[in-house]
Amino acid sequence: MEKSINNMFIYTDKINKKVCKDLINIFENSNKKEIFKSDHAFMNQIVLNLNDEELLPFIKELTKVKNKYIKKYKYIDKNQQLWNVHQHIKIQKYDPGQSYFNWHAEIDGNYNNHYNTKDRILVFSTYLNTIKQGGETEFFYQKEKIKPVEGKTILFPPFWTHTHRGNLTKETKYIITGWYTYER
Repeated sequence: MEKSINNMFIYTDKINKKVCKDLINIFENSNKKEIFKSDHAFMNQIVLNLNDEELLPFIKELTKVKNKYIKKYKYIDKNQQLWNVHQHIKIQKYDPGQSYFNWHAEIDGNYNNHYNTKDRILVFSTYLNTIKQGGETEFFYQKEKIKPVEGKTILFPPFWTHTHRGNLTKETKYIITGWYTYER
């Protein structure tokens, strides 16, 4: 179910729905929940480590999507340094009225060593549940809104060319998100 939006390096595919349900359960049963509130976002999240055993089924599914992306955009993997999923992966829960509402890119010139911001090469986000109204990931320059559908996974470059935001929802929305970064 691959879709390349406007041929602008935004790639969508699906992962297993059982994996999505399991990730929601991981979030809901976690004692690591934190509220993230700023001038540009409001949500609840947990930060997991790539090596957490409970993430293994998701990483296997994500790798399949990444390999399809590489097949479509072969030069992302040619004459490049080695890159892989960054060690910190976030599961985020947006209650009604919450979102990552400001336009932003995943690389903004600030360096955060904890999240390897300067070494990002791709962003991934997987919707863990379906939202009927709102909650889309909206891309500014591409003029695209991607609806949250359970299992839908998007990959896209982290640069200003892919400035995006999360639109408000009247329903609870769950995503898992993170980055691929160069290995240094």
